[in-house]
Amino acid sequence: MRQVGTSIGIAVIGVIFASTIASHIVTTVKQDTTLSTKAKTSIIQNSQLIGSEVAEQRAQTYSKTEQSIKPVIDTSLVQGSTDALVAATGFVLLGAVASLFIPSRDNNEFAGST
Repeated sequence: MRQVGTSIGIAVIGVIFASTIASHIVTTVKQDTTLSTKAKTSIIQNSQLIGSEVAEQRAQTYSKTEQSIKPVIDTSLVQGSTDALVAATGFVLLGAVASLFIPSRDNNEFAGST
C-alpha cells in the first residue's frame, strides 16, 4: 500500500511543479518591459507547452530572440521547483502529525500468539 501512496505523492508533486512553471512564466512575461506585445502574446499562448525537459533540451539551441526569454524560463523553473518543495514539505509535516494519532499496539498482546 505504501507504493501506491508513494506513486500518488510523486504524481501530485509533479503536477504542482508542471503547473507552477507555466503560471510563473505567464506572470513573469506579463511583467517584463523589454518584450514586445506580440512576443508576450506568443509566449503566454505557448507557456503550457513548456516543461522542465523541453526547457533543458532547448537551452542548447536558443536563437537570439529566444535568448531574451531564457532567464524567464530559468526563473520559472526555479520558482516551480520551490513551490513543489514547499508542497512536499507540507505533505511530510501533515503525515508526521497524522502519525502521532495512530494508536500504538501493546506488544504483550502478541507474545502468546507466536
